[in-house]
Amino acid sequence: MLLGDNVSRTLFGIINELTNDLLIKLAINGNAEKVIKEWRKECIEKLERSLQCSQESLRIIKEHYDKIIRAFKSMGLTTLEIDAILKDKGLFGVSQGIIYAMLEVGLNWDYLLDLPYIPSSSIKGSIRNTLIILCAIKAPSKLDCVRDVVKLLGWIESPSNEELKDMSKSLDISLNELSSIANEIHGISKIIFIDSYPISCNGPLVERWVITPHKVTSEGSEYDVSPIPLLHLVLRPGIKFKFLFALSDDALNILNDLALRLGVKGSPEVFFASVVCSTLEKGLGARTMKGYSRFKVINIKVRRTRGSMYHEP
Repeated sequence: MLLGDNVSRTLFGIINELTNDLLIKLAINGNAEKVIKEWRKECIEKLERSLQCSQESLRIIKEHYDKIIRAFKSMGLTTLEIDAILKDKGLFGVSQGIIYAMLEVGLNWDYLLDLPYIPSSSIKGSIRNTLIILCAIKAPSKLDCVRDVVKLLGWIESPSNEELKDMSKSLDISLNELSSIANEIHGISKIIFIDSYPISCNGPLVERWVITPHKVTSEGSEYDVSPIPLLHLVLRPGIKFKFLFALSDDALNILNDLALRLGVKGSPEVFFASVVCSTLEKGLGARTMKGYSRFKVINIKVRRTRGSMYHEP
């Protein structure tokens, strides 16, 4: 393995041990429901104890980001770096991955670096939502504002009918008008989003937490519910993450148009940085309304490319 003195100290190794242990217990004890319940408690205890911050992992991540930034510079792109500290419990990737298969609540995890991460697609989706909310609140022409957002970041991937209805209502524009935007504007995001990794941490990366979802039986009503405690893992507060973006000249021009529509003064880079900061402070990932996954921004760095074709009007 790349990291650690012993493979069993990595998430992949721990899960391998725990899975073998489960198979043995199921073979001995026929009460599968009880065995799995107790096994999940053991998983929580072992993962909480074993998943520690690795300075070697942080060193590799720093080198990784440095290489990306040099590549962006060679491509003539403007870069934005934002460092932010997780203020409260972090929860990213709740319904996917091997941790989800084990505990019913997942966490995005890089098995090679043995670190949690926030996918670039999640970051982009949250920033798109922030911009659409700004269009709904501030833009005189909400349809043109949303059109610029889609030009900048692309359309929402496979939106549900409920998402479209909520967007239509908040923007006060018809579903047909929203559909026309999706049909007339094609292409990928003009901004490059990079997965976000920890760049500073100490000690354990995760801790146990309990939620009590209320499940209704098929025969019961909403008043006949039973709280069922669900033990799972969250990221510990205090972990510092890096958020990295590259902006093309096209992106800067569209951002400038968006800022004008919203009545915001200043450069497009500063405007985009303010949108990112607002998004991070309100939260990424799951359960942000409950205080999860909110960040405190501590550092912002913009690298403007010399000789860019973009010029402020």
